[in-house]
Amino acid sequence: MNEHWITDGIIDAEYKQYLFLAWVQRIKQEFRNSRLYPALAQLITQHQNLNKLEADRQQMNDLLDKDLVGFDMKKMRLIYKALNSMPELDNYLEEMIQFAVPHVEKMLQEGKSIYQMVEEHMFFTPVGVMPLYRNEGYLFLYNEPMKEVFLYRFLMSRLQAANEGYHRLETELIASRPKKLSESFETIKTELIRNFRELPNPATFLIRTEFAFPLTETLLPVAKRRLVIELNKLSA
Repeated sequence: MNEHWITDGIIDAEYKQYLFLAWVQRIKQEFRNSRLYPALAQLITQHQNLNKLEADRQQMNDLLDKDLVGFDMKKMRLIYKALNSMPELDNYLEEMIQFAVPHVEKMLQEGKSIYQMVEEHMFFTPVGVMPLYRNEGYLFLYNEPMKEVFLYRFLMSRLQAANEGYHRLETELIASRPKKLSESFETIKTELIRNFRELPNPATFLIRTEFAFPLTETLLPVAKRRLVIELNKLSA
């Protein structure tokens, strides 16, 4: 859904509510199938936009000219009335914001609960000897129910924006294959070192999951966030 759906196009509350509820149903279906992304990110963006729109609406009302309508003798103060030059638009925005926010917040809570469940059933372990340089290496994502391991190469970099620093984690899938009972994750790491000699002693981490969640929409995004958190802990 367009992030400016309330103000774009036709200003019709009933029509916009219909479009919004259809979008909410699509988000619900994604969550029923345990697919977190991009649905959860879209919800977060919608929540931020709705809060900003309400703040802008309130600020605009505060800046409107006011008309003196009386005097309060008990409190000894003047009484003003705001002169809203666009009462219909203001009423529409207020109605739409009050309608949409509870739906978004409810779905956000559901998405966060799924995220927490996925995270609680992920287990993080370093593989082999840990080098001093840990911002580049390999991530093994092991789906225990499927007995399948996904091998990623990762690179974490620090970006600076608006006087704030944040981390960006890039991943590249090298291979995915069934894991043999006879092989260890240390053995897999040794194979990667032999095949990719530019990383002779790579930082390597295993994230093992107990449930078969969707890989692209759920497992990988949650695993990447977990890896960033763990790398920051190791650097502290």
